[in-house]
Amino acid sequence: MDGRQFELYLGLLFKALGYKTEVTLSAGDYGADLVIEKNGVRTVVQAKCFV
Repeated sequence: MDGRQFELYLGLLFKALGYKTEVTLSAGDYGADLVIEKNGVRTVVQAKCFV
């Protein structure tokens, strides 16, 4: 699994947990890989996949 696949996987995982999810573009995102929101709380996620 490469880094982008991992980000997409996390997006699906958070969505299954009830979060509204947005996976950012792969470039120009200032390190933010996902933006998740639940109960009015918005969180930025920076994900790293090490194999």
